[in-house]
Amino acid sequence: MCNFKEIWTPRNAATSLKASRMYEAGGSLYWLDTNVQAAAGELDSFLAEPSWEDVLTFEQAHIPAQARKADGRLYFTQTLTCYNQLQQLVPPGDGFPTNLFMMSGKIYLFAWFTAMARALASADDERLLRLHEMALTVTVRVHVEAPMDQMLTWSMHASELLRTAEAADTFVLFAKKVRKLTADLQSAGEDTADLKQVLEDRNILFNRAKANKTMVTALNVVMGMLGQRMESVLLSVDREFGSEVWTSGYNKLMRLGQLASKIVQQCGKAGADRDVIHFCLEVSLMCLRRGYLDASFFKLPTLDSKGNDRPGWIAVACTKYFLLQSILQAARTAADMGEKQEPALRRDAELMEKLCNPIEYDNVMPAEEAGDADAAEGDKSGGDLTEGDIDAMDALAADCSKGGKLLACLVRDLFQGEYEADLKTVTNVSSPWDTLQQTGEKETKLGKALKAAMAAWTSAVLSPAFQAWR
Repeated sequence: MCNFKEIWTPRNAATSLKASRMYEAGGSLYWLDTNVQAAAGELDSFLAEPSWEDVLTFEQAHIPAQARKADGRLYFTQTLTCYNQLQQLVPPGDGFPTNLFMMSGKIYLFAWFTAMARALASADDERLLRLHEMALTVTVRVHVEAPMDQMLTWSMHASELLRTAEAADTFVLFAKKVRKLTADLQSAGEDTADLKQVLEDRNILFNRAKANKTMVTALNVVMGMLGQRMESVLLSVDREFGSEVWTSGYNKLMRLGQLASKIVQQCGKAGADRDVIHFCLEVSLMCLRRGYLDASFFKLPTLDSKGNDRPGWIAVACTKYFLLQSILQAARTAADMGEKQEPALRRDAELMEKLCNPIEYDNVMPAEEAGDADAAEGDKSGGDLTEGDIDAMDALAADCSKGGKLLACLVRDLFQGEYEADLKTVTNVSSPWDTLQQTGEKETKLGKALKAAMAAWTSAVLSPAFQAWR
């Protein structure tokens, strides 16, 4: 099939790849590796599987239902950057490559295969032919596998080339590449103290913009947050609800890291930054999955705080983490004290271990209907309780103490957004747990619920039978 660029010619490919380590020509989509994070290629850990919603949106935008030209043909309009070892790119006997690892833009493959699956399902032979022809118009820019710092630089360049096609890296993937790049440069004895200069020297862009002070600050914050736990939950958010929630830019993640660090210091819990950040991200995923929030809620003005007296969602979520940790620690302590004489206290602790973890909570609590869509923007966090919610909690806490049952309901209400306004009053204190239980004119609904639960719990711990055992 004829193409509008040089068709991949094995001899030309061999000459170019051996001389300049790069070759660009018209190739075949069938050569491109479809795995994601399968450790097949060196850069696989820096690729992410797109969400199904993103694939469908991309298919609609870039795999047209009908040709735009009279000849009826469909075309790939973007150049896809790939790599492999030289012997794989130039097989013996003037052969063609059989597997090209991609540096960016894998969503093209998923979108094309989705369109092909639709055509197969509907037995549309004409559509199958056009999609097959389209697969043979892809332009590939192929590099011979090189040291990782060079590969990462090429990968970031390739990502920016696809930015207008909405196939570029998220900021998390960008930060992973920058972290690995700087580590490799440091190992080679290069100075990477000035990160902005490192990026400028290599013409590395993000979102079509050169590195600036804010971007570098965000990179340092996000690179400090990166780890398997955080990447896993963000990948789930991206796949299920799209990258616009957290990772398409850098301001949201930067503010998450900064606010979490501030509240950790305020509460005197040095070293808890990653746990708090991970909790906030898990809460966001749980709320999205259960319909408490939708993706449009996660805008910077809603997430960020506007001074100490106007905390945003992030500050409230961080405060929620420390309150739940206090509840969990109290449950563990009571269980250790009363394990033999008061088995219900052990069951309280076991239930709290599940409920205080957002993902475990989502697993054990049956999903309920989404909440009131007319909730105020700043307090839009949960749903109204239904009879099903109450029945589900009664079943979960059936063998718990009275105090344990009250605390279980309190945790449920916290996750469902019943106490957002009350939580906002304690985002600037060192111990939300102690402050909420203080009596006075400013006593809150949450404080009353917490004290009622603790009073019932204390009565179990101080029961005559328990005291006699002690």
